Amino acid sequence: MRSSPAPAPGPTPQGFRYTCRGEGNRDAFLGREEITADGEVVYWLQYAGGFIG
Repeated sequence: MRSSPAPAPGPTPQGFRYTCRGEGNRDAFLGREEITADGEVVYWLQYAGGFIG
């Protein structure tokens, strides 16, 4: 998987930054997304998943 700064690349005028970093493939993956404000983490989520079938 790739790291993505979407949906808001770089800092916004309000000082927020969104990052999402993941690894793996469709069979098994995991990652973490974060929102920071002025360098401090204000939200984070860890995720994991994979192909079921």
